Amino acid sequence: MRGLKLNSQIQNLNDSERKISIEMPKEETEKYFEEILKEESKKLTIPGFRKGKAPLSLVRKMYGEALFYDNLHKIANNRFWDEIDTLGIEIIGVPKITNLDLTDDKELKFDIEFEVLPEINLSDLDQKLADVTIEKKEYELTDSFFDKVLKDFQFQYRTQEEIHTVDSYEVIVVVDKTEKSENKTTEPQILGVYLNDENINPEFRDLLLNKKVGDKFETALEPTLDDKNINNDSKPVYEYEIKKILKVKLPEINEEFIKKITNNENETFETFKEKILKDELQYLTSEEEKAFIRKLKDVLVEKFKVTPPPSMVEKTVKDYVKDLKTIETYKNVSDDQLSELVKPLAEKNVMWFIIKKSLVKQSGLDLTEEEINNYAQKLSEKYKLPVEQAKNYLVTRGANLLEELLEEKIFNFLKPKVKITTQKEVL
Repeated sequence: MRGLKLNSQIQNLNDSERKISIEMPKEETEKYFEEILKEESKKLTIPGFRKGKAPLSLVRKMYGEALFYDNLHKIANNRFWDEIDTLGIEIIGVPKITNLDLTDDKELKFDIEFEVLPEINLSDLDQKLADVTIEKKEYELTDSFFDKVLKDFQFQYRTQEEIHTVDSYEVIVVVDKTEKSENKTTEPQILGVYLNDENINPEFRDLLLNKKVGDKFETALEPTLDDKNINNDSKPVYEYEIKKILKVKLPEINEEFIKKITNNENETFETFKEKILKDELQYLTSEEEKAFIRKLKDVLVEKFKVTPPPSMVEKTVKDYVKDLKTIETYKNVSDDQLSELVKPLAEKNVMWFIIKKSLVKQSGLDLTEEEINNYAQKLSEKYKLPVEQAKNYLVTRGANLLEELLEEKIFNFLKPKVKITTQKEVL
């Protein structure tokens, strides 16, 4: 509602939360109520009139007072949104009325708390990053590394036969794994454990030696070294039942095997090795670049701390929990426990989102038309599409791709501002 004097005060509760206090004199309160009364009258059926057709004066006389008190929150909300619109404030989340008071003179006073997306002052960005050093690994791949990759290929093309007893490490043991505790017993989880896998827990592997199909045993040991409990303070006990034992035979490494796994009759062992090492080095370098980006994000979050909007954190936590629940490991973990687990990550990612928005705005890093066109050209060449079709996809449905392109631009802007050291790692 326009043309009214706005009596309000805004208080900053923290970086992202505000409280607005508004006082509405009687005449202003009545004008807002008049609009609500018109809407409510359309819903009423009064004897002698069709629904919604009774004179407003009659509706006011019969129901006015009751409707007025029933709609105090609506009057406050409508007044709040007019104020926010006038001030040009962008709100996130759902505003909450925290105090509402109607005086004897029908003056309405209320407080509403709401959230905004903070903007961070990055004028001292260069200064804050000047003393930052981030390490990146530089990989060198050896024959030993290639041998491990080759063994993975051998395992993929293995032959196997059922046997009754675990008589060596060259077997796959299929087990039912059931977590047992005083309060619950989970549904069995079927696992295939290859005893010659380099990630196998050696204690668990030795425990399986000489076991037979049908044997059951209880232990707190996990099959692999990278298995971790969510709650490190507790060590659940598992019951394992051996369902099947498979003797593994790996194929011999020769030219015929190389041709088989590459589907290339002209592939030699040396060209295969060269290609594998090149691809693996490219992958490791890409992963190291991602790790570097994560470290740089962490530095920025630490240097430009901000209180993230609670509603954004809550939504992000819910999304993470939903994703985790699709993973077998986390299906029996409570939502509260998972929420506690992911909340620090959610807060950090929301803070990064705020920093990123401020960076784009203050440093002029928005994607240009030329950059979008060039990216569309690359997609066109990669997927053999007309350029216009690729660009139309980017603009209408490629929000994630454009976000990746924007982040690449942001980090290319940030990298020269920190010192990067390299450490050689031989694999």
